[in-house]
Amino acid sequence: MPPEHGHEHDHPAWCTCSSAEEDRRRIEEHGWLVVTVPAEDEEPWDFHYTAGLTAKDLPELVVYGLPAEVAGAVLNDLASALVGGATIVDGQPLVELLEGPFHPQLRTAVRRRAPLGVAEEQYGDQVRVRQLVLPDRENRMPWDPDFDESFSQPVLYAWAPVPPPGR
Repeated sequence: MPPEHGHEHDHPAWCTCSSAEEDRRRIEEHGWLVVTVPAEDEEPWDFHYTAGLTAKDLPELVVYGLPAEVAGAVLNDLASALVGGATIVDGQPLVELLEGPFHPQLRTAVRRRAPLGVAEEQYGDQVRVRQLVLPDRENRMPWDPDFDESFSQPVLYAWAPVPPPGR
């Protein structure tokens, strides 16, 4: 069972913080945190998000539907790449992010489903968000008519698919 709000890893994969001051200290120390929010009755998905990228003039990242351990690793990998100067455009298949033939995509969020408490507490309305959109087992994205709905996730981005770069 994934940790509810606290499990230490090499990079701050889980926010174990209990106060805004402690969150700020850990963000300053590590660069960002990954916060896990367990599913509740009104929110059927666990979700995971970064807090700290806003201070680097980058959008925070959010993902739904991954186990906590995987989400922490994936968001930390993406955050490290972006902080390091990588450019990842909306709709770009992220070929080596997940094991197997699964190519998720980052999409700029145009709405929020649930608050990103730690990020919003630290940065207020400066917080911008990009969602990591996951494919199904056949690597079909949610906008594909044959997408397996058992892999559904909230849609925070504009629904129109973004063509892959180079098309």
